Amino acid sequence: MNFEEKLEQAVKPLPDYSILTLYIDPNQYFPALAKMMSSLVDERGMSGIYITTTRPAKAIQNRLSMKKIDMDKIFFVDCISYSVGANLKVGDEVQYVESPTQLESVMLKTYWLLKKIDSEHKFVFLDSLNTLGIYNDERMLSEFFHLFINKLRTKEIFGVILSVGEDPPKDTVKMLELVCDESLEMRQKHTKEG
Repeated sequence: MNFEEKLEQAVKPLPDYSILTLYIDPNQYFPALAKMMSSLVDERGMSGIYITTTRPAKAIQNRLSMKKIDMDKIFFVDCISYSVGANLKVGDEVQYVESPTQLESVMLKTYWLLKKIDSEHKFVFLDSLNTLGIYNDERMLSEFFHLFINKLRTKEIFGVILSVGEDPPKDTVKMLELVCDESLEMRQKHTKEG
């Protein structure tokens, strides 16, 4: 069974209000994005928000469009384009945050977009824990996730926190274990087969 099939098998039985942490290797990054967005948007019929702190929203949009994923159902909170001087496209489909250090702005823009989405079932996909760990103090990051995830839970929103590679912030991982419903370990050297 390949990576995408394993991921689909692990995610498919989860209820629409689940919140999970997904641990992947760097070489699994784009397959994981495509499979998760396909699962949430195309298979479950959800609309939602992709919070990107790793790559500009435009780069993610291009990759997902190539996979024929319905981009009309995905809105972005882009935390990287502004800080790298990218051309910012004005519109509701992408909200820009000046820096990944502005966690409160990330929350506010996410909640604002969630109110605008006209869908019974919604998701929030955060890419990634590791990047936020570079820019933020671990205590602040743990507080952010505690508040953020519990807010998603009260609204019954499907949440995915992506962690890419090794060494995510340890205290934040402990917080995620406490507040998330599932922790999916897909990194090869951490699985029994790898």
